[in-house]
Amino acid sequence: MLIIFSTGILCSSNLYATNETQTDNATSDVSTLSQPLNNSDNSAETPKLAANNTTSSFIRGIWIKAEDAQRLNQTSVQSFKNANITDVFVLARNVTGATGYQNILNHVIGELNGTGIRIHAWIICFRVMYPDGSWGWINPHPDKYQVRVQRILPYRVRVRKWIRTRRFIRGRWQTRWVRRWINVTRHRTIYRNETRYNNTHSNNLIRFISSVTEKFSGRIHGIHLDYVRYSGLGDNSAHKHNGTEVITSFVRRVHETVKRINPNIQLSAALMPESKANTGNYGECYTRLSNYLNFKVDNGASGYILNSAITQAKPIYITSDNINSVRIDTNRINTIVNGLMALGLKAVNWGLGPNTHYAVLQDVKIPENALIINIYGGACAGTIYEMGLNYYKKLVRARKVFSVWIPPAANISGLAWLPRAHDDNFSPSRFRGLANPDKYLLNNGYEYIYSGDLNTIISAIYKHTTA
Repeated sequence: MLIIFSTGILCSSNLYATNETQTDNATSDVSTLSQPLNNSDNSAETPKLAANNTTSSFIRGIWIKAEDAQRLNQTSVQSFKNANITDVFVLARNVTGATGYQNILNHVIGELNGTGIRIHAWIICFRVMYPDGSWGWINPHPDKYQVRVQRILPYRVRVRKWIRTRRFIRGRWQTRWVRRWINVTRHRTIYRNETRYNNTHSNNLIRFISSVTEKFSGRIHGIHLDYVRYSGLGDNSAHKHNGTEVITSFVRRVHETVKRINPNIQLSAALMPESKANTGNYGECYTRLSNYLNFKVDNGASGYILNSAITQAKPIYITSDNINSVRIDTNRINTIVNGLMALGLKAVNWGLGPNTHYAVLQDVKIPENALIINIYGGACAGTIYEMGLNYYKKLVRARKVFSVWIPPAANISGLAWLPRAHDDNFSPSRFRGLANPDKYLLNNGYEYIYSGDLNTIISAIYKHTTA
């Protein structure tokens, strides 16, 4: 996957991006990043150019995944030249933590030799994909833990002690024992709980970035940080962990590390286009980070790198049953909406109520390519059963329906029998329940997830809508 973007580089904290037409590449899909970055106070105003005494240059860059970098050849290089590409960002550490970058960077350096195109090592920082394919985040802040430690402390005491003295009396030495007060040092052992911090992930990142910079010093132009932030969701929100200081401190450490090795190397980062309303979510303060970054790249209006899967993704409409309270249920929907929008998807909070899962299908404004997400706090056999009936499928038409069950709902996975719900007042009287409800859904073309973790739900919806 290659993604073209264009941006202005300013030697101050202001930065802007400009629109570019989509460019085709012989080997990969190409999308355009065209949304402006906000100015250094993280407001939503249109950014301004730097002051007159600040130099400004223009770059047109492209992100290159490892698999695409390995296929890079002179035909690709010529297409870069034709597209006026000035910088390439080559993935050196991906979301799985894989770092087989040396051969890849060497190959790209060889192919681009003599072209004047600058090369940056692209580093994924705090975003992660687990072996089972699910997505997650590494907390940028150090993990606190308690340890019981032993301390041996000295202390002074005054004691009486027999002292042998010698005196010269009448022409001869005489010995005499006397008791005197003296100060002595003793020790006592105490045990207490101490708070310590585990910063293993950040330390490993710093060591990796240092290694890349040393091995390719003078051969690459820069280090590019991506996902250098909090997710902004739940406990992974910056405002809960003094996150602005944590992110700034990490970027400062990277800056000090790479500049110590090569003072001329450029440090950049892909940052969220924040406003005053959500600055505390991600921990990215433009004003503070501008002290350590040579330039910033816009992550797009939705916050992430745009790719062909996202640009073709279905629009998402979310409904929810009454589960806890209006405030809690609405906040849950909005959190999922915000998380999906941060991933570059279009998501809408359609409504809350006991029949919204049905009413949303009757909304003529919802397009045929939509993905409808229904959130339930209880597994209703009647609701699941009606999803397999012809009248329901005619309402669905070409749209897709994805169900989300959250605790305390029963988990239907592997469930042999789901009895009729006590408040089911719409199913026929002869209906007593549903056998194997999970298989019933899958056999009728519906997918679902059971989870109380919003990040897991967001990841599942993202995977479903971009599949």
